[in-house]
Amino acid sequence: MGVIYLSWYGCVGLFTFFICSNCNHLSLSLSLSLIDPPQTVNITLSEASKATVFLCVADGNPQPNYTWSRVVQAWPGSSVRAEGDTLHLLSLSAELNGLYVCEASNPYGRATGSLYVHTSSEMSAACWVLLVVILCLIVAAAALVWYWWKYRQFPW
Repeated sequence: MGVIYLSWYGCVGLFTFFICSNCNHLSLSLSLSLIDPPQTVNITLSEASKATVFLCVADGNPQPNYTWSRVVQAWPGSSVRAEGDTLHLLSLSAELNGLYVCEASNPYGRATGSLYVHTSSEMSAACWVLLVVILCLIVAAAALVWYWWKYRQFPW
């Protein structure tokens, strides 16, 4: 009759089995490496960068490879750069608006996460204000021209 003793060093690593039968010891070591497809993909805004940078993070063994894509629309040229798990938005403009997908994959599976980007240009708000000011000036000038035409003098 034999007795088996197991020593465990975590989920991944070296497992050693000791078999004792009538005081003759036999040792057997096995190496175990778990494989794990990517599961949940998280996309976060990087706090370390002054630029707008998003990080794609997923667990998996072996370590996943990352691919960024844009849904429906074409990739916005020089305004966006994807490097592995990182998406850099180089200049914020309305052309960046849209759905971006990060795919994490390894030989055992794949998972995706998505990010919707919507930027509104501050310049467009300034343009509307400028337009209203110009229209007010045009109305005031038209009123002065009408007043001068009617009374042949200015009101001041």
